[in-house]
Amino acid sequence: MAVSRQFTAYVLDQLHDLGDVTSRSMFGGAGLYCDGLFFGIIASDVLYLKVGDGNRREYAAGGMKPFNPYPDKAS
Repeated sequence: MAVSRQFTAYVLDQLHDLGDVTSRSMFGGAGLYCDGLFFGIIASDVLYLKVGDGNRREYAAGGMKPFNPYPDKAS
């Protein structure tokens, strides 16, 4: 679940207009925060955004996959 500095810097640059977007190391990945509020994670150089009941259907319709830190482990 390693994250490259280059990809993290790219994501932070792309999200700059949202406000104070920062990253923090989190279990081998990087947690993303905007003004101190957690909203996503970068894992294996893939960006995952936090979803909830209000927007889950839109993400699924767009072909987005949920974060799965252990893809080889049976659920």
